[in-house]
Amino acid sequence: MMRFLRFDFLLKSMLHSGRFYTENFQQEMQNVMEVRQNL
Repeated sequence: MMRFLRFDFLLKSMLHSGRFYTENFQQEMQNVMEVRQNL
């Protein structure tokens, strides 16, 4: 659950700053996909 909240916060902060941190984004996407597979 914490990862989903962290991911949501990361998306919002990227939208607010107008920047796209590809490395961080890809890492977070991997984490989210792993969590979904484990559910």
